[in-house]
Amino acid sequence: MSANPDTLVHVKEAVAKARNYLADLMQVPTDHLLLEEVEPSNDDQFWTVTFSYAPPAGSSLQETLRGKVFKTVTIDAVTGDFESLKIRQV
Repeated sequence: MSANPDTLVHVKEAVAKARNYLADLMQVPTDHLLLEEVEPSNDDQFWTVTFSYAPPAGSSLQETLRGKVFKTVTIDAVTGDFESLKIRQV
């Protein structure tokens, strides 16, 4: 069952919340986070928002060679609450 579109968190709000959660959790300045992808879930219950940023010192060899770290934040589309943070494989 899909959520009522009138009660969903707007995509811009979901991106802003995801950016702030990621910056806080990973200690990355918000202006270093580049938006890569935004997608609603099939049931419209969640937003998945993917960001990239330069790998910090001590990152894995793969991240260092690729030059970017990718993280996906899941935001509840109804409440705007943080749901999860995952490494985005590319």
